[in-house]
Amino acid sequence: DSVQDNLYLQFLELSRVALDLESTAENCKLNWENFVVSVATCHLNLEKLKVACETTKRQSVEFDQLKEELKKNIALGEKEIVKLQSMLDEERVKRQNKEEYDSICSIVTKYPSRKESAAEIEELEQEIKKLEEESQELDDKMQLRAKQFHLVLFGIGELCKQFEIDPAVKEKASKKRKQTSSRGPSSKRRKL
Repeated sequence: DSVQDNLYLQFLELSRVALDLESTAENCKLNWENFVVSVATCHLNLEKLKVACETTKRQSVEFDQLKEELKKNIALGEKEIVKLQSMLDEERVKRQNKEEYDSICSIVTKYPSRKESAAEIEELEQEIKKLEEESQELDDKMQLRAKQFHLVLFGIGELCKQFEIDPAVKEKASKKRKQTSSRGPSSKRRKL
């Protein structure tokens, strides 16, 4: 902008000089020298503008290249982030599985192995079988004792009936009891 302003001012000055008809030869020479300096300054300013324009164009191209390179790097970075995110998710799953495995292992180690459990189960089954056999034997014995006890009760019942039927036997038994009680303890000792 300042270069354009300078050019504009120089143009106005040249216009003023050209319009000044009353100037003398010395003034014209001075004006001519000023005009040549102004043109040289304008030419220098134009060269500066060309250099600035070319520099700007090169910077623009470099910026566009840098922009494209940054876009590529960003795209690669995003792909890398997605890849790393999936790896992170996989590692999280592996870690969670490992923690679950460790907790299951700690629970499993509290219990005996399959061989030990199978041996213990077999031992318990044999013990149950043995107890069932003993229980059966005891049931058989109880049934036998119940039958024997029933037979004894039946025999006692029959004896009681017999004593009730035969009054003479009853009298003899009561006399015999009286005799043994009158003799006292000494007679019992002799019999022993």
